[in-house]
Amino acid sequence: MFPIDIDFSRLKEVLTYDPQAPMIFSSGIFLWLFAAFMVVYVLLQRKYTARILFVTLFSYYFYYKSSGTYFFLLAIVTVADFFLAQLMDRAEGYWKRKGLVVLSLSINLGLLVYFKYTNFLGGVIASLMGGEFTALDIFLPVGISFFTFQSLSYTIDVYRRDIKPLTNLLDYAFYVSFFPQLVAGPIVNFNSPYKSASITEFWRRWHISLSSWLRDYLYISLGGNRKGKFRQYLNLIITMFLGGLWHGASWNFVLWGTFHGVALALHKMWMTITGRKKGEQSHGWRRVFGVVITFHFVCFCWIFFRNADFQNSMDMLGQIFTTFRPQLFPQLLEGYWKVFALMLLGFLLHFAPDSWENAACRGVIRLPFVGKAVLMIALIYLVIQMKSSEIQPFIYFQF
Repeated sequence: MFPIDIDFSRLKEVLTYDPQAPMIFSSGIFLWLFAAFMVVYVLLQRKYTARILFVTLFSYYFYYKSSGTYFFLLAIVTVADFFLAQLMDRAEGYWKRKGLVVLSLSINLGLLVYFKYTNFLGGVIASLMGGEFTALDIFLPVGISFFTFQSLSYTIDVYRRDIKPLTNLLDYAFYVSFFPQLVAGPIVNFNSPYKSASITEFWRRWHISLSSWLRDYLYISLGGNRKGKFRQYLNLIITMFLGGLWHGASWNFVLWGTFHGVALALHKMWMTITGRKKGEQSHGWRRVFGVVITFHFVCFCWIFFRNADFQNSMDMLGQIFTTFRPQLFPQLLEGYWKVFALMLLGFLLHFAPDSWENAACRGVIRLPFVGKAVLMIALIYLVIQMKSSEIQPFIYFQF
């Protein structure tokens, strides 16, 4: 027999949480763990409870590898909301049910506010009072915005009597902790958002799961469009303001969300003035003009979304509006023509008609196995050629 030399100290190091290198989906260790996960998952295909338990435990381990011992927050949210939903379903009085949903909101939002917004709010209060604030050393658990909001949507749905509560704690633990969406949320494929001819259409196409959540649990809860036009416009601004703040504790995100909220309110107002119906789309040059205006407004707002701090955003705007040098563009184009070529290709693909995209999908489906394999190899090769030297985490990990 061949001796197997296993470095157990190295194995322990790989399998335990490393704050300097938290596990993400694109890391090598995840790919190996996922391969092992799939083997066990297939072996448990006829054992429903064992399979759910295994996936839940793996999800907790995944979160441990991403955020260390803060996986206990998952357990707090899960257990609290599971039993609060049970009590809510059995409660008869209006105020009793209202109190239970407020308690759920307090637990989830309390955790979120402490870990994500303490330093931001402390700085704002200190500046308003003319004092100084020393930032606290508070760790931001990965994906806390996602699993708290996901659990909140469950208790709110039970409160509204839209759904019946689960009776099995394991099922609910699986729902909250399921690792593919635990730290990045249930991201729905975006529907060509830059084809939008208005900001309202943009938010129907952009990050559909997030925009749906904001509509169903914030906008409608605030009153939606049921309390007059002024209240509708105000609700849109408040919803997007909070949506911006949800992305991060920064004035950049606050401004980004507020700009979008004001734009949505102005568009609704314009629709009312012109007598256009909900969902009605423009055509021809009118639509082209709308797409150009919407695209540039959204890109302007991205300046605040993508910069690390507010001063960087101001510096970038200053550079654009005061020291922009168009005469340097030919040199830029010559030096980075490959990048611009890829950008042009991206624009062409993005604005291609849906019928072309559907035809391409059908073509790939009809390919023989060998053709699909060759296409996959070509795609992997292209990704390898374009990848950066370091693994880049998914942008929504930071939320």
